[in-house]
Amino acid sequence: MVTIPRITVNAQVLNPDNTITKFALPREETLARGAAEAINIAPSVSNDLFALSTGSANGMTLATNRINKRYLLLNSLNVTDTAGAGSTYTINLGIRPDARGHFRKDIIQADTAGALVTYTVMGDVVYDTGVIQYNVTTVGGTALATYTTNFATTNVIFSPISGDIGRVKVKLESTGWDVNIDVHDDFEIELQSETIQDFRDIYNVDVVRTLSMAIKQQIMLNKDFDISFFLQAAEPDMLALGSAATVDLAAYASGGAKGMQPDSPQNIFSAVLPALATVNNSVRRNHRADPQYLLTGYRAGAMLESLQDSAANFIDGKNGEIGKKGDGISFRKQTIVTSGAIPNDTIYVVYKGPADDLSRSAIVDLVYQPLYVVNEVTNSQRRDFVKSRTAIELARPEAVGYIKLVNAANYLY
Repeated sequence: MVTIPRITVNAQVLNPDNTITKFALPREETLARGAAEAINIAPSVSNDLFALSTGSANGMTLATNRINKRYLLLNSLNVTDTAGAGSTYTINLGIRPDARGHFRKDIIQADTAGALVTYTVMGDVVYDTGVIQYNVTTVGGTALATYTTNFATTNVIFSPISGDIGRVKVKLESTGWDVNIDVHDDFEIELQSETIQDFRDIYNVDVVRTLSMAIKQQIMLNKDFDISFFLQAAEPDMLALGSAATVDLAAYASGGAKGMQPDSPQNIFSAVLPALATVNNSVRRNHRADPQYLLTGYRAGAMLESLQDSAANFIDGKNGEIGKKGDGISFRKQTIVTSGAIPNDTIYVVYKGPADDLSRSAIVDLVYQPLYVVNEVTNSQRRDFVKSRTAIELARPEAVGYIKLVNAANYLY
């Protein structure tokens, strides 16, 4: 048994409502800090953001937290008018108070009768106390109609001064992935000793060696099935990590929802490229390394091969070019590896770590003993076994991803 180390940096933040958000570092899509809290505030009165926050019930006060000036946002207004049939609806604001806490903005909105109304939102927030107040006035609109502001929705981030609410705690987690090698996996050569001797003496052929070479090739093919088995088992993890995509090729035919013209298989197959780029970026984000391999079945491999007249040139993770294949282009290349063990409707995106760094490896091939022959004599009967002590393991689901092809059989022969 061999243990593969797995080191991750995990973080958690205590939200104002006393819930805990856990995530891995680094992450690209969102800030690594406490989430913004939505707080409804009434017009023409003083609103204490600390008192209105769910964190007030969990000990969050002015002494423990402050309002983050950079991320305070008046998001929307909830208003009711009596024009036409009358209705209550939401008006988007997008107001950020300035560094002194002042804000003013004019919003033009059609009322329920279709007349234009100018809403003027004006107020201020005292960051040191968390008190915010505002007034809304209206100009225009339908004659004799009234326009009432019910409340405004704010997004507020409370940054910690002391205590735990809003504070990000980071810790290192080290786990081990145990890999077991099957010591009973072998091939028995079913040949009589006389047959082996006859082939050696008469034809100068070592039949044991001939069979061993065939068995060696089969052991390599068996590893393909092991890889396929473990990759399929890890697909739910890839989906949870965002490293998965599904492409319905039928949607890109001329009669499909996203039909392309001219309607050729190559044009339809090119719909896979954006999904491939998306999964590559997800693996890079999760594992902080570019995947170098595409592992797929024979038919999906043939589909990728048919795209060789076009070239997508990604110089790095953020810059790229696309066009016809030519000379002198620098590629961020991915090697396509095909195997009959991989389902024909799946393309796996795989990162291969350095051979001497198990902490970064995604698919690990451990060799305890290479191919060897064991002789055994039982009741005067000689038995020959071909053995190999190796094991394939998928150690890091975050370093792989997949693309599922739907209706691919319509275009692959």
